[in-house]
Amino acid sequence: MNILTKLPAELIEAILMDAATEISPPVAFVNGESKYRCHQEIEDGHSRAVQAMQFRLVCRTFRDLSWKSFGHVIGHTLFDIRSLESFMNLKALSECGALAPWVRKLTIGCSVVWDMYPFHFYRLPMREHADLISKNCDELEHVWQAEKDWYSNMFLWRPECVKRFMMGSYGSLPGSFVPYDQSAASSFSMSFADCLRPLRNIEEVNYTWDYSIPPMRYRNILRQLQFTKRLSEETWETIGTYYNGGSGAHHGLTLLMAALKEANVVPSILDLSVEMDSQFAFLTFTAPSTLARVCQKVKTLRLRHAYSPLLSRDAFREQCQGKIQVISRSMFPALEALNVAEVPAIPWNIYRLNYNTPLPEPSDVPALQRLEVLNFENYIPQFLKTYGR
Repeated sequence: MNILTKLPAELIEAILMDAATEISPPVAFVNGESKYRCHQEIEDGHSRAVQAMQFRLVCRTFRDLSWKSFGHVIGHTLFDIRSLESFMNLKALSECGALAPWVRKLTIGCSVVWDMYPFHFYRLPMREHADLISKNCDELEHVWQAEKDWYSNMFLWRPECVKRFMMGSYGSLPGSFVPYDQSAASSFSMSFADCLRPLRNIEEVNYTWDYSIPPMRYRNILRQLQFTKRLSEETWETIGTYYNGGSGAHHGLTLLMAALKEANVVPSILDLSVEMDSQFAFLTFTAPSTLARVCQKVKTLRLRHAYSPLLSRDAFREQCQGKIQVISRSMFPALEALNVAEVPAIPWNIYRLNYNTPLPEPSDVPALQRLEVLNFENYIPQFLKTYGR
C-alpha cells in the first residue's frame, strides 16, 4: 500500500476513477432490454454505490484523491424527491464542499405510489394480505409516517384509503389528476433549489421514471417479501404499475424544473422521462418560461416515453390542454443532438395517440447534427420528415 500511495496523484485519481466506472446507472439499456441496478441491491441488501466507494477507506491518500470518482458515482445515484431520506442525502452532498464541485451529473426521480403499496399488486385473499402486512407492520408504519411527514399535501397522501383497506375493502384509485398544494410546492422548490445551488458544475440533469423501479424507501419490505418468495422476477414487471405513474411523475418533473430555474442551473445535457404523443411532443405542466430558462443551453436532449399516460384518459384531457411542448428551436436554441425512445416493453405504449399537436414551423425546427429514434418504428417516417432535415 505504501508503494501505491507514492504514485503520482494524477495516476491514483485515474485508477480510482476507473474503479468508480463499475457503477451502473439506475436504469441501463443493454441490447434493447432494461437492466435495473436497484433489483440486485434489494436482493443483496447492499448499495452498489457504497460498495464502489469502499476504496476511500483504505487510506487518507485514497480518500483525499477520490472526490472526482465520488462525484461520478453521485451522477449514477437516483435521488427520489418523494423520499425524505433521499432528499436529505442530496442536501448532505450539496453541503460537502470537497464533493459538490465534482458533481457533473444529477439524477432525480419522484416515486409517488398508491396507498397500501407494495401489497396492492398481490392478487391474494384478504387474510393473506393481512398476514403480509402484520409481518412488516413496524417497517410499514415507519415508511408511511415518513411519507405523511414529507410534504403530504403535495404528494397525494390519502390515509382514508388505508383505513378502508384495513377494514376489509380496497381504497379507490383517483379518477382525475389531483393538483398539488401550490404553497407547499413553492416551499419545496425553494428548499430543492438551495440543494442545487452549491452544485455549480452540473452539466447533465436526468429525470428518471420507470415503472419497474421500486421506491427504495420500501427496500427493507421488498427484500423481506423476496425472502418469503412473494417477490418473483415476474413481479418486478408489474410492481411499478401501482405507482401514481402519470400524476406523480408529472409532479416530480414540474418541481425539478422549478428548482433548476430558481438555482440558475442550465445544463448542456437534459435526459427526461416524459409522456409523449405521436407527434413527439411531450406533456409537461412546467410553465413555458421556466422550461425555456432551464433549456437555453441544452445541446443534447434525450426524451424517454415512460409514464402511465394522462393524455389518453378523458378525465385528464381538459387539464392537459395547452400543456404540450413541441421540440422547437425557440424552446431549445442550442440543441444539436436529439434522442427519443420508448421504454422497452412499456405496458401502455398502445395509448400513444395523435392529439393533432401542431408541428414546429420549418424555421423553428432545431438544426440537429445527430438524431436517434429508438422503439418508435411506426412513427419514424413522420419524425424524420420533421426533424431529419
